[in-house]
Amino acid sequence: MDIADDIDNEKAMADMHRRKTGCLFLCALQLGLMCRGGDQRRLHEFGRHFGLLYQIVNDLEGEGNDREIGKITYVTLLGEKRARQKADESLAAAVNALDGAFRRLRSIVDIVSQNMAAL
Repeated sequence: MDIADDIDNEKAMADMHRRKTGCLFLCALQLGLMCRGGDQRRLHEFGRHFGLLYQIVNDLEGEGNDREIGKITYVTLLGEKRARQKADESLAAAVNALDGAFRRLRSIVDIVSQNMAAL
């Protein structure tokens, strides 16, 4: 999906990143969960939203270069303002999914959020 240039709307973009970046984070979370135990539903929800947040921040960081090479990203598809709003929504949903648990995961979310604010 990433190299096919078939991404022309927000739903397709979210689907691609859910299958790509989201699954990468979800796998890491599930492996940790197998070792520690915990609420799989909550971590799955967190992974889904955090993967999207991470990808949007990554798109914001690479915006100039991505635009130069014609890569379709959240920023090129939605514009910077809407991409940042989408990142804020994903941030809130990821934090909400943690529901005060998993302090280390919350620290990672805070780092990504700070990186976004610095852009």
